[in-house]
Amino acid sequence: MTQAFCSATMAKKQNISLNFSMKDLIRMDDNQLKKVKALIRKECANYINGDCLLLEWNFEPCRCPQMISKSLVCKWFRNAVLPLNTKLLAELSPDAAHKKSCAVCGNKFISGSNRARYCSECAVRIKRQKTRDRARKYRLGM
Repeated sequence: MTQAFCSATMAKKQNISLNFSMKDLIRMDDNQLKKVKALIRKECANYINGDCLLLEWNFEPCRCPQMISKSLVCKWFRNAVLPLNTKLLAELSPDAAHKKSCAVCGNKFISGSNRARYCSECAVRIKRQKTRDRARKYRLGM
């Protein structure tokens, strides 16, 4: 629960709009839907055996609407669960201003600053490479 709260707070700090109106519901393709369903099964605190705890009424189970819909309809999912997967958040976010393309792989990502050039996976690799090159240059006395 705290991890989901922290990720929603992180998304708010980055000024990412996670509140959509009904008229601009985002439609997902099959690949995105597969990722969303996996994320719900793994991280959503209100998802139990296909049912949503938030929608239960008088202990009657209710199907999770996010699992059966190809659009982002669940506010809990948008605000608490989706920010846990920043790559998927960048794909589904309506704010194109916060999306950048990675200089190495070309994937879209949400940058934390205006200087970011790489996604998180490529940033680690590039940092190692630059450190290795810098150390090699230092050892050679250049």
